Amino acid sequence: MMRVLHVNANDQSGGAARSAYRLFKGEENIGLNTRLLVFDKYIEDSHVLTYSGKYNKIRKFVNARWNHVIMRMVGERLDTPWNMNFLPFGFPLQIDDYDLVHLHW
Repeated sequence: MMRVLHVNANDQSGGAARSAYRLFKGEENIGLNTRLLVFDKYIEDSHVLTYSGKYNKIRKFVNARWNHVIMRMVGERLDTPWNMNFLPFGFPLQIDDYDLVHLHW
């Protein structure tokens, strides 16, 4: 059976997130072994994976502060969610275990 991993910033906010979640659920409904890996998890679904623990909290805090500093320097406001991702995140699982890794941006 094909194993599929979808990767996105979150599972609910924005068009890419909604599309990723719909694809993930559609694949799950036809019997594929599929997972969705996100930074920020809002939907209660055991097949939606996220980062938990101290490193993720620190990464979110530092990125949020740097984003705020950059936006104050630039003097612009964006109406859409965005992130400069100053700290890398790394994968908490082996992506070699999947036949297809679909990155949603």
